[in-house]
Amino acid sequence: MALLWIDGFDHYSAPADAESVGRLNMLDGAWAAAAVGGPSETYSRTGGQSLHIPSFSQTSADNYRRIFGSGLSTVGFGFAIYMPTLASLIVGRAELFALTDSGNLKQLTFNLLATGAIEVRQGGATGTLLGTTPDGTLVATAWQHVEVKAVISPTVGAVEIRVNGVTVISLSGVNTGPATANNLTFMRNASAFFQEFDVYLDDIYAWDITGTYNNDFVGDKRVLSLMPTDDTAVADWAITGAASGYAAISEIPPDDDVSYIDTQIVGQQSAFQVADLVGLYGAISAVMTTPLSRKTVAGTCNLQVSLLSGAAEAPGADRPITENYTYYTDMFEQDPNTAAPWTQAAINAMQMRIKRTA
Repeated sequence: MALLWIDGFDHYSAPADAESVGRLNMLDGAWAAAAVGGPSETYSRTGGQSLHIPSFSQTSADNYRRIFGSGLSTVGFGFAIYMPTLASLIVGRAELFALTDSGNLKQLTFNLLATGAIEVRQGGATGTLLGTTPDGTLVATAWQHVEVKAVISPTVGAVEIRVNGVTVISLSGVNTGPATANNLTFMRNASAFFQEFDVYLDDIYAWDITGTYNNDFVGDKRVLSLMPTDDTAVADWAITGAASGYAAISEIPPDDDVSYIDTQIVGQQSAFQVADLVGLYGAISAVMTTPLSRKTVAGTCNLQVSLLSGAAEAPGADRPITENYTYYTDMFEQDPNTAAPWTQAAINAMQMRIKRTA
């Protein structure tokens, strides 16, 4: 694997919902913290929504924290950011994002200055300054794509930041922290914020340096949510609360126990057609499945979600599920039918299969 996860914020809630609806659903997945704000349609870059972190979130430490899944000595991540304004600073800088260890202690912090420059600091928002990008690196009232690659080491650390594909800072041989990076946190340190400083984020992804694909700078990407649109002849799972299987699992936001599919029999499976990718797209980096699942009885219950392309299957992980609704994600960086990156035609023909394996 190289891509660890992606997020476009469109599947947590509908645009007409309050931001709190989507924020609570985010906590059912790998977002370990989501304090205030949430998915919003006010400024959306891809799909119908982006993540809004409002100015009053300045009183909330550890605002939005996303788990990588393990401690990484080298990690990359990218996102699009929109700021309606660059307001006056309280204490000279605003902490935009940080990399933290397993105890959520900051290894690297990235602050935004009133000039639009980004400064890189070892430790917290007022830690040792490692370097600063030029003024105007980020501007107000425009979507900008930011991608960061960081090597975490007290002696041979390195940081490179690209904005809209252009390198704005490159550091090497610096102290970037004594521990690995376990989390990516946005807008954490309340003592270092702008006044009236709203931030909107979209099209977030993270990657490591393993695997064949997406193991270095990925570039400006869009994250689109494609929901099931039709049942197939493979339809073992029982349907509750809807006229069809796909309708029971495709609502936004998820309605939990109102409509769903389920089975008590190991080995049963159901497959679904997925919405087409509409429009013209270039290189497709990956497809990620994101089922929301729970079990209702004691004992072992394992779930596997796979993608079917032509006569080939890309199997997801065999996952034990819990009694609480949880998002489980699997990343598929290549089309199993060609052993090459996905094409738009292959995505439009693929099916998603859900199977109970234990």
